[in-house]
Amino acid sequence: MFWDTALAVMSRRRLEPAQVDADLERLRARGLLLERPESRFAGAREFVFKHALLRDVAYDGMLRAHRERYHGLAARWFADAAAASGREETFAAVVASHLDRARDPGAAGWYLRAGRAAAAVYALDEAGRTLARAAELASPDDDALRFDVLAASEELADRQGDRARQQEHLEAMARLEERLDPSRRVALLLAQGRWAFVQSEYDAARGLSGRAVQLATEQDRPDLVGEALLLQGRTLTWAEDPDAARACLARALDRARETGRPDVEGEALRYLGMVASNTGDYPRSLELVQQARALFGRLGDNEMESTALVQLATTYYFMGRYAEAQTALEETVPIFRRAGHRYRESVALGNLASVAAIRGSLGAAETWVREAIAVSRDLGDLEATATNLLVAAQVELFTGRSDAAEDHAREALEISRGLGNRPLEVDSSTRLVHVELVRGDVAAAVERGRAAVAIGVEASSDLDRGHAHLGLGYALVRDADLREEADAHFAEATRLFAAVGVLVPGRESEVGRARVASLQGEHDRAVALLAPVLDHLDPDDLLGAALPATMLRGCVEVLRRAGDPRSGTVLAQARAYLRRTAAEVGDDDLAAAYLAIEPNRVLLDDDLDGPDAAPAQQVAKTSGPS
Repeated sequence: MFWDTALAVMSRRRLEPAQVDADLERLRARGLLLERPESRFAGAREFVFKHALLRDVAYDGMLRAHRERYHGLAARWFADAAAASGREETFAAVVASHLDRARDPGAAGWYLRAGRAAAAVYALDEAGRTLARAAELASPDDDALRFDVLAASEELADRQGDRARQQEHLEAMARLEERLDPSRRVALLLAQGRWAFVQSEYDAARGLSGRAVQLATEQDRPDLVGEALLLQGRTLTWAEDPDAARACLARALDRARETGRPDVEGEALRYLGMVASNTGDYPRSLELVQQARALFGRLGDNEMESTALVQLATTYYFMGRYAEAQTALEETVPIFRRAGHRYRESVALGNLASVAAIRGSLGAAETWVREAIAVSRDLGDLEATATNLLVAAQVELFTGRSDAAEDHAREALEISRGLGNRPLEVDSSTRLVHVELVRGDVAAAVERGRAAVAIGVEASSDLDRGHAHLGLGYALVRDADLREEADAHFAEATRLFAAVGVLVPGRESEVGRARVASLQGEHDRAVALLAPVLDHLDPDDLLGAALPATMLRGCVEVLRRAGDPRSGTVLAQARAYLRRTAAEVGDDDLAAAYLAIEPNRVLLDDDLDGPDAAPAQQVAKTSGPS
């Protein structure tokens, strides 16, 4: 296709518009050209050759030198026309191609613009091709352009999860450091800091972002200061330093608003919401993340709006609002896939698996978590891998595969220890408590539980600490000599869950206390502890319990020992819960395995003379909860 105004400026002698119109009309009348009813450029008529062969013959008939001249003229016309219509990025690839064929050194810069534009609309293959051509054409003496091409290529590799190629680009960027201007040195520090961040090297990321803050401040670039503070705040969030993270992110938010950087503002709000969620302030988390989501929505950035949705889903999950969490996550997955962002896709899949496991859809959970593990391993994301391994362990534990559950939980524990990630270490140790209890190794379960409680002291979340105390309580109650200690840990779990407003595991903890009282012969006290729970045993009311079937079994046994006729009603509820959950598993073999594990089989067969009825092996005593 071509335009009349382009012909006028590309001719050897300047033609008047009337002459161009007359010539084009003669060609159109002879059936050689077609005029399109609408033109892409205002004030210009758009034409195409009726047959591509005519176009090719006309082009091939030109001398090479003339072709290069005409390509150069075409490039300038496209650049001017695109600028006049405000669509320079849209036509950057066209300008770059013409300049390339004209052997014009300006082609490299236009290919860079084209690569950025393609990446912005998730045309990642096109972005890769244009950035590669920019790298080929960039002058060895133009350090700034070479750096900018490498920086755009590094961001593309990060999105695609190509860590090897990303690292190559970072190393090439670093070799240019001494010849860069201060702003690009800040950009280099930020790129290196983001690399350290995704590798979970938080000390390194903190140091690099700190240097970026200092250099940007020295250059009086508050926009870059805000960007560097954001990276520092993100790092502190994942390094489990919520107070420092909150302060850093608040400063980033201020700088972003002062300098008109809504992208940084939205991310600062999202991470402030993450900090609030991590520390149990769920209402504040929802408020901040909704602000971030609204801001990204106003910008028309669907991908970043989806990252806010993922954080909303995480907070919903912690609050026990699982249906809302799943709805939000299901909305994000196709957006991340379309955007080609593998890390974000893997996070959403892992979170979906967590929600599905809680809701009993164990088949879907296993499918999603396997995919999430494969991607997170490929990306080298250790924290995501450990989190996904724990979801896999939960599914396996609930479907009778305790060996696989142990392997995955142990691997997650090793990763969390290597990273110094206390919440993950608590979760891993608690999952291993459940594994040991399924196997009947009470001593090992108690040891794991005590380790989880000790580590939980250093975690920032009352929710994590509550689950550690709950898990240890489950282990201790199996030993007749340690039941007072079990009661203390169940009570502490109740307190911690209440502190963050999480109801279901709080009720589960109270059932634990009732079991202790019942086993000690305090039946009136046991029934009194159980009474508030009995109205909340419908399937939806059990979502979020760590061991829902064990919780139900505890209710039945407490009532039976007390001679309370409601035990029959609760047993019927327990069986209905198990059958409904099995129906939702989504895989016949997994559903059968789910019904066959303890205590599910015990409830279905009414075979309640289990370990709680007799003393278990003896383990070492300690004081109450720490």
